[in-house]
Amino acid sequence: MVWYPPACRFLNVEHHYHSSYQKSIIKRTIQYMKDRTECFDDYFPSKKDNDCKQKHVMNWLGLFVDMHARTVMEKIVKWTSQRIAETL
Repeated sequence: MVWYPPACRFLNVEHHYHSSYQKSIIKRTIQYMKDRTECFDDYFPSKKDNDCKQKHVMNWLGLFVDMHARTVMEKIVKWTSQRIAETL
């Protein structure tokens, strides 16, 4: 038995199917996040061995998202500034 439709009904959300292309994008996005957070944790591990609490994980994930967003915003600002400079 497929468990997705009953789970969606329980959560009161619509169940729908994705194309192969959409599934590929979703899988790549999830893998990207897993790879980046793993690398991030390699550089900034928990100081307590075998005691990684959810709050610690959420704090690191929040920091990762914030740092990534800043990087993206910096690229957008740089690109926009270049386009504006080209028009002057």
